[in-house]
Amino acid sequence: MVLLAEIGLIILIVRSPFAQHFLNEVQYNLADTFYALERLPQQRLLQNLREDIENEMPHLKPYQREYLHSITLDSVHLSHFYRAYCAHNEINPNFFGRDRVTLCTKVAGAGLVSGT
Repeated sequence: MVLLAEIGLIILIVRSPFAQHFLNEVQYNLADTFYALERLPQQRLLQNLREDIENEMPHLKPYQREYLHSITLDSVHLSHFYRAYCAHNEINPNFFGRDRVTLCTKVAGAGLVSGT
């Protein structure tokens, strides 16, 4: 009988709004942690690519470095950049001429963009 009372009490506590909110927070935090862990290897590759490009092109202006950081935030941004400015040769106001060719070559060689 005591066991049934304890089980009933646990059920009441777990179904309370506070417990539901707490468990939701735990679930979201765990999901965020697993998502970050899943992306970690790709983020390292993007960071290595960014550093490689910055080392190869030390003459970049601050706005070009900022743009480079924005396109190497994740593979979606990098893929968009590659498709538009490397594959389709659209005009990029930040990188042009030899810098664009160098950037496109580095991105293609990194293996982070599908279809390269």
